[in-house]
Amino acid sequence: MENSLDKKMKRCPHCAETVRIEAQNCSYCGRDIDTARLKGSKRPAYVGLGLAMLTIGLLTTGYKFGTVLILLGLCLIVFGLFSGNI
Repeated sequence: MENSLDKKMKRCPHCAETVRIEAQNCSYCGRDIDTARLKGSKRPAYVGLGLAMLTIGLLTTGYKFGTVLILLGLCLIVFGLFSGNI
C-alpha cells in the first residue's frame, strides 16, 4: 500500500514536503513546483563572467582591449542580474 502512495506523491524542491504528483503549487510553502525544476539559475554564470571581464578590463586599461572588456563585463553583469530568475 505504501508503494502505491509513493507513486502518487512527489517532494517539493523548496521545502522537501511530500505533495500530490498532480500539484503545481506546494500546499505547505505555496511555491511553484514545476517551474522551479525547469528554471535553472543562469545568473551566477553571467555575473561571474562579467565580473572577471570587468576586473581584467580594469587591470588592462592601458591597452585597447581593456575598455572593450570593461564594457562587455558591465553588459554581462546587467544581463545576469535582470534575466529571468529574480
